[in-house]
Amino acid sequence: MKLEPMQGWANGRTAITRAARQIIVLNQAQKITRYLLIEQVSPEAEKAGFHVGDFVVVKMMYDMFFNATNGKTVHLVTFPVTEVIQKVHDLDVSQLVGIDGEPFELKVEIAA
Repeated sequence: MKLEPMQGWANGRTAITRAARQIIVLNQAQKITRYLLIEQVSPEAEKAGFHVGDFVVVKMMYDMFFNATNGKTVHLVTFPVTEVIQKVHDLDVSQLVGIDGEPFELKVEIAA
């Protein structure tokens, strides 16, 4: 399966800061920062300066769930780039986890 973001939108995956305890349910009140790794951009988003591989923080996003080729569920997000409030530079990815609490993987394939 291939997704294609349209008209100023981008798709990506959520990475969060490691918590002191295991994450059961993502709770924004628990001092967790939610970063988005951009994996796809529409032509309009690219013209606006957003590129695959950028990490951003957004005000609003929509969640999507798919099966990955490794048998796990992949949580993807889609968002209009007008909702980006921060571009993140020099982020230590080794300190991030996915929303499942596992170490964040830079590349995950979605099953067809």
